[in-house]
Amino acid sequence: MRIFRWSILSAAFICIAGCFSAYPPIRVHYYEVSLPRVSASAPATTAATALGSVANTSGAKLNFMILEENSQVSFDIRSRWVQLPEQMLSNALAERFPAGGPSREKVFLQLTVFAFDAKTSEAVLGVNYRKGEKISGSRVFREKYASAGLRAEAMTRCVAALAQVLAGL
Repeated sequence: MRIFRWSILSAAFICIAGCFSAYPPIRVHYYEVSLPRVSASAPATTAATALGSVANTSGAKLNFMILEENSQVSFDIRSRWVQLPEQMLSNALAERFPAGGPSREKVFLQLTVFAFDAKTSEAVLGVNYRKGEKISGSRVFREKYASAGLRAEAMTRCVAALAQVLAGL
């Protein structure tokens, strides 16, 4: 009887182990949003503006979030961001809007990301912004892409367009 139990347990263990090894591992690709470095000879047009807080209310996290046509949201488990969207935006914009220097001379930007996702063929970045006490607004940036591997490049173009808008405030 004891041998029979061990035989059954061994057979069950082998079957379960076989189920887990039957699927190949998923290859995950990692992406980031980064802007070109500002050259030393470029004029400092945003010297009085510093990046303050960046919040994310979009629901986007590390996996690429895709809005389907039927109002359904899916996540691409094969494509991931290297950081959370708010961290990537902070890092990408930090050089253009440095926080260094006397704080009395600075006007701080506060950003709230309300869209950081992709549709079938376009990346979408939606941001509410506030500069100091007087200037506030909301912008949505859209950039087309041809294939899933180019989503991150499209989002980088959206962030570059946001940086231009913020520099002009």
